[in-house]
Amino acid sequence: MGLCGSSAKIYDANEAIRLADNSQEAQELIASVNVAAKGKDGRIPFTQACKFGRTKMIRFMIENDKKNRLTRGLIDAGLVDNCMFETDLEAVKVLVQDGGANVNAQSSYGETPLTALARRTAATSKATLTQRREAAVFLVEEGAELGKMNGEGLVPICVACKAENEKMALLLAEKGANILDVQRFMNSAPENARNWVAGSVLSKYAFKYPKFVEGLKKQFMKMFDQNGDGKIDKDELKTFIATHVKMAFKAGLMPTAAFFDDGTLEIDQIEHLLETRCKDMLRGYFAMDTDGNNEYSWEELLPIVQDFYTNLWNQDRPADADLVEDVDYSLTKDAGGGEMPEGVQDYGPGTGSRDPDETAILPPNWVAVVDPSSGATYYANTVTRETSWEVPTE
Repeated sequence: MGLCGSSAKIYDANEAIRLADNSQEAQELIASVNVAAKGKDGRIPFTQACKFGRTKMIRFMIENDKKNRLTRGLIDAGLVDNCMFETDLEAVKVLVQDGGANVNAQSSYGETPLTALARRTAATSKATLTQRREAAVFLVEEGAELGKMNGEGLVPICVACKAENEKMALLLAEKGANILDVQRFMNSAPENARNWVAGSVLSKYAFKYPKFVEGLKKQFMKMFDQNGDGKIDKDELKTFIATHVKMAFKAGLMPTAAFFDDGTLEIDQIEHLLETRCKDMLRGYFAMDTDGNNEYSWEELLPIVQDFYTNLWNQDRPADADLVEDVDYSLTKDAGGGEMPEGVQDYGPGTGSRDPDETAILPPNWVAVVDPSSGATYYANTVTRETSWEVPTE
């Protein structure tokens, strides 16, 4: 009879937690039961408090655990549960700082706090998604591993990509997630190759990683350096420009008003249209030959190569997807929104986001040039033929 009575009280405590009953009576009820034990329906009060994000109740249970019933495993599981269900930043802090939860804990089914936070469904509210991003920043600063896989073999940033949780994916990239993991995710299955969130991450961060850029260089030269001499000549450049224009149209941009590609134009047809209707555009690209040898090195082409891959990676972005201009990094310890991992070089953001500095006074022989395919502005020296995306100073 005593066991049945205890089980019934635990059931009542679980109901108080579910209903967010913060009354004195409910607190006394919770204090009177074993919060680590199952009720008659199998629910555990501490686990329920974590799932529902009842921060005050979680803190009360931890502070009043005089008999040490809350085991390390139960607290770790509680952290994963809160990250998976009704996430609350303060609850996460209490579990880690007061309860001693392991920020790299794994549930019995392989979920980690970060992979749980990266998930998103149609039913996940915006408020919960905001709490999850803030919790992710906190956990990373507390030592959570960005490269720790879940039971599916996915790291947090790839979980976010799979769930089309763009803001989380970009935040994890900003905090140092390995961009090569995103590339591997895209290559792992045909459906992942068209994942628009993974494309968004690459378009914003890929050119910050020298190792990734080196891989893109090999891919680019394989596509367009037909004679294999390590350079792009004018004919090869025209083929690239035609492909670049096609990708821009496919990404929903309008690279030229001289013609329109609804997806049916072949590359050679676009080349012909460029030669007959877009001569100024071609001349603008040909002017990127800084040494005047009628050949184009990877370094000379890098600005428009960035635009090309940005359009390629964003071609599957849904028309109704919000444009993410920034992510809230308010909880970061450093003012710069996170530190780059060791060995990372900042090549600058995708060039499509760059606007001309209208207040800049250019040195002699320098002019501002608008890239007709993207609308971005770069600067060219009419004498030396040097080009730069940054405003020249001398």
